[in-house]
Amino acid sequence: MKLTATQLRKIIVEETKKALREGGTDGGNWNSVVDAAVTAFYDAAPEYDRNDPSMRANGPTGWSEQLEGAAEDFRNEVGVALDKIVEKLHNGDYFI
Repeated sequence: MKLTATQLRKIIVEETKKALREGGTDGGNWNSVVDAAVTAFYDAAPEYDRNDPSMRANGPTGWSEQLEGAAEDFRNEVGVALDKIVEKLHNGDYFI
């Protein structure tokens, strides 16, 4: 089963809200937000399908390695974006 970008965003938003409720955000505990987003990424990733040409080339192990690499990129990108947003938050950039 493949998920749309909208469905993935919804899962990430839900997991992020859950992490914020459970872990809080005091003391720089933003890692729990990134971890929740990465967990959502893994949950949304399609299982290996030997009939899917984009997965078939390197087999299930290759697909797993691809997924690991993609998740690491995702973690890095989310972390960078979150750092920028938190900095803006602390600078008061969201005052209207």
